[in-house]
Amino acid sequence: MKKLIIFIVLAALAYCAYWFAAAHFLPGKIETQIQTLTEDRATITHGPIKISGFPAAFSSDVSPVKMTGDGWSADIDTLTARAPAYLPTSVKMEHDGGANFNIQDGLFKGIYTTQTETATLDSRLTSRLSQETIINAKNVQITSAPGSVWPVQSADSIYVRRDIARKSYAVDFDLRDVTLDAARLGDIGQLLGPRARGVSGDILISREAASETPFGAQTGDVITAQKITFDWSELKFDGRFNLTRNNGTLSGEIMLLTEDPGALIKAAQREGMIPQQASFLLDMLISNLPKNEAGQYELPISVSNGDMSLGPLPIGRLPF
Repeated sequence: MKKLIIFIVLAALAYCAYWFAAAHFLPGKIETQIQTLTEDRATITHGPIKISGFPAAFSSDVSPVKMTGDGWSADIDTLTARAPAYLPTSVKMEHDGGANFNIQDGLFKGIYTTQTETATLDSRLTSRLSQETIINAKNVQITSAPGSVWPVQSADSIYVRRDIARKSYAVDFDLRDVTLDAARLGDIGQLLGPRARGVSGDILISREAASETPFGAQTGDVITAQKITFDWSELKFDGRFNLTRNNGTLSGEIMLLTEDPGALIKAAQREGMIPQQASFLLDMLISNLPKNEAGQYELPISVSNGDMSLGPLPIGRLPF
């Protein structure tokens, strides 16, 4: 019994020595992890790194965090670094609560306030010997200031991947079950009229060419959606799109899917997007529309340098 007690005491002392030794070196690891959140030229300030959590884990509240990059800034109310006791080098950052983003240019231009139920930020080496930072946020409520490009209201999840290579990186924004304020979608929102409720769906924003900053790139951003839903009180219709940003403007195609294309045409005419005298051309267009396997007509809207057109008829500009 005496030997068992001695063994337990020695084991406890050894574990204490291990924990406090790891806690001594952990602030440097946490600092490195914080710096991987954004580009090398950005500046990041945060609260003091003080390790706690003994004996079950390692943790440090580094709030508040302020990041300032090339044409953007972010203020994060709460950010906590955590690592399991058995693997102190595996540091993950966790965020909940509020954050503010001010983006001055590019596809995401605007001022956004977020309220997040839970978000994890993890940085790791990949098989390509490159470093990858993953941000995964759940149940995000978003308020976008007037004039912001993306009038987002909520997102079930936001997944951001930053793939670092020689001080430049590609960024993927995967927005799941996102809801946009249709009344602030420019000419697209006008199609829905004053009774518009919203546009929802899954939207992926990716960057084909690596750039030095996460925001403000004028070329290479690709926006795709396999299914979005336009909610217009008594009428709902689906759509999909594939748009590429070059020289600061978007080009590509928006496909509207509906069982009654005539109702959409009438809505566009009522809102003044399509002149009434174009009815003959539109009737010809509708008569030649293909149907998909679900029995929906496919109504293509062409986008060239931000300008939208339905066949030969211009119908406005994208808000992006």
